[in-house]
Amino acid sequence: MAKIGAVAFGNGNTILPVMQQDVVNVHHWLTPHAFGAGIAFGQATPGPILMTAAFVGFQLAGWWGGILAAVAIFAPSVAMTVIAAEIYPLLRKLAWVRGAIQGIMAAFVGLLASVVLSLGHQIQGISAALVLAAAALAAVRTFKWNPLLVFAAGLAAWAIYVVLGGTVRA
Repeated sequence: MAKIGAVAFGNGNTILPVMQQDVVNVHHWLTPHAFGAGIAFGQATPGPILMTAAFVGFQLAGWWGGILAAVAIFAPSVAMTVIAAEIYPLLRKLAWVRGAIQGIMAAFVGLLASVVLSLGHQIQGISAALVLAAAALAAVRTFKWNPLLVFAAGLAAWAIYVVLGGTVRA
């Protein structure tokens, strides 16, 4: 988790592709479905994406693993932020620094798209989940609704769907 915290930057979503690669594809600590569940579970906590690290640690080694993973994912970024805050004002005017930042942001968009496609594959065949995902996207992006309100409405809609006999898995 310290390696992931050291190489991924920006908001929590930038860590997802790197974490998924290590946790699911390289080390096989979690299945893709369990990884998706960890992300969903993390949505109920502050710093949801980063707390997925605690979920992974807990799955591997219980409470101590969860605590260690949570600390490990945050430690590198805290250290680098302290250092960068001191030197960035001096470097931000350099053209090559601005170009590097633009390149990094383009790579981030590509990595995030790969995670969206991978996690989207988990709900393939569950039309209710696809409808809810599309509705949530429209509510947040188009209508500018509060994400917490959209999340609560989605939970309520999903609960009604299940109570009425809908299936949770395809």
